[in-house]
Amino acid sequence: MPKVRPNCGTAHNARVWLSTDCCGLIMGLITWGLIVYAVVVVTNIIAKWKGWTVEGIILETILVTLGVLACASHGRAMLTNPGAVPIGARPLPEREESERPQPGSTVLYRSWCVKCGNYKPPRSHHDSCTGRCVSKMDHFCPWVNNCVGVMNHKFFLLFLLYIFLISVFCLGLVGSRAYSCASAQKLKVSPPPPPSTRRRRMRHDDSLVIKILESFFDSSECQLGVPVFFLIMEGLLFSLFTLAMMCDQSSVLTTGTAGIDRRKGLATQANERTHEVFGDTPGFKWHWLAPTHPDFGQDRDYILGFLPPDRDGRDIL
Repeated sequence: MPKVRPNCGTAHNARVWLSTDCCGLIMGLITWGLIVYAVVVVTNIIAKWKGWTVEGIILETILVTLGVLACASHGRAMLTNPGAVPIGARPLPEREESERPQPGSTVLYRSWCVKCGNYKPPRSHHDSCTGRCVSKMDHFCPWVNNCVGVMNHKFFLLFLLYIFLISVFCLGLVGSRAYSCASAQKLKVSPPPPPSTRRRRMRHDDSLVIKILESFFDSSECQLGVPVFFLIMEGLLFSLFTLAMMCDQSSVLTTGTAGIDRRKGLATQANERTHEVFGDTPGFKWHWLAPTHPDFGQDRDYILGFLPPDRDGRDIL
């Protein structure tokens, strides 16, 4: 009786790639919840501040676009096979001779993963969370509930980029709204006093800061309130976090060296014909910003580091 293929999981015969780790799934849902929370709160600010004006429509379009791109990149990073080595994978032709085992060996190739019981290509590493060897593995990210490898590294970087942009956008818009509202309220309630003394000028300057702080808890005046206060905390946290992560990932874009290889001090040289993260020829392309699968063309097997097995039931990368 043939084995039933699981609908989802990280096994080589799973129909949909998805790590079923409970904590990872919860983290993924929290990520989507935080994105939706930011979009809803800022949408409420734009609606009460700008309304259905041209400026309001433009701001809302930018916000929703960034939110959709962030969610799409996150979903692709989570549901894409990161480059797991399928059962029966073979070495590349130029490595076939060097990978032949010694006489009497119980393994098929010299580079062999005892945990997977499978060929282990160069620059691949075993991921304990998914239970698979992943080509050019960078790390396991709990936020996307997946291992980051050669096939989903693009989606991970786009996820970082769009979370950073939406965080900066929300902080900038909230700051502008708080400042304009506090300024208008300050002029309405207490016009600036004559600069008779230094103490009075300092008191007048400090009142604007006080008005901005009060605006977060006085929703009747500035339409901000406590939800916006938590939005600012979220924006500050994730803008700094994603900025630090993007700086850490810069070596992947320039040299193609994944995180684990970089920490081990393994020097690699970028592919001159095909970009190893975004696909296509090296050099920035605008379509790189879209969460679509990278096209490695004829260099696909060489970038993965192995040849696919000659049988059915293999992973679909």
